[in-house]
Amino acid sequence: EVLGGNVTAPFDTSTGVATFTDLSLNEAKTGYVLSFATDSGLQVIGGTFDVTVGARAKLAVTTNAAGAKGGTAFTTQPVVTLQDAGGNTVSDATGVTVTAAVNKGTLGGQLTATGTANGVTFSGLKINEADTGYILMFTSSGLTAVNGTAFEVTVGSGAKLAVSRQAAGATGGVAFTTQPQVTLQDAGGNTVTSSSDVTVTVAANKGTLGGTRTATVTSSTGIATFDGLKINEAATGYILMF
Repeated sequence: EVLGGNVTAPFDTSTGVATFTDLSLNEAKTGYVLSFATDSGLQVIGGTFDVTVGARAKLAVTTNAAGAKGGTAFTTQPVVTLQDAGGNTVSDATGVTVTAAVNKGTLGGQLTATGTANGVTFSGLKINEADTGYILMFTSSGLTAVNGTAFEVTVGSGAKLAVSRQAAGATGGVAFTTQPQVTLQDAGGNTVTSSSDVTVTVAANKGTLGGTRTATVTSSTGIATFDGLKINEAATGYILMF
């Protein structure tokens, strides 16, 4: 343990006393002993004393977020503890509210957490966009803020469909000149390019839809492209449903 503060003090010539003013120790434990020495080689050892845990002063991340996939809650949710000015854990965080934010994008889930005797644990935090370099930032009124370590959000498993190209050029009984495309996405809206054997079926809200009504998602692109779709009856308000 390193003794902090000004570790030298001059003797007062009128009293013969050297008074130290700002000595400090960070680590809370028992059995500390200070030893004093002069330039001339005189030495003396003080009595033993303890350093106890101080008042709440700052936040510390004890568990970083991990297992982040687009649009789903992190499998490992962050845990924040309270520390005194020396970095010792203040065991009781009851009544302390900590707020989480992210350095980019949008952080979803429960953005505030209230402390208990065991610290401050978040739940349901998630980020939609798959990307690298995300950093969670934690703040609490009256306490020094802290940032977690950088982490990555990867693309999750297929969870939903999105129309990436709408049907167009529809003439009665003839295949649409622009056939629709559907993209497989994870819960956060990221394109899933690792799935195989995903088949998409299309139907129309009215009338009879002709052509090949199923299409397979291409694993390299995450896109299913339909072929030969057509409707015989000329009318308005057709909607394709996938």
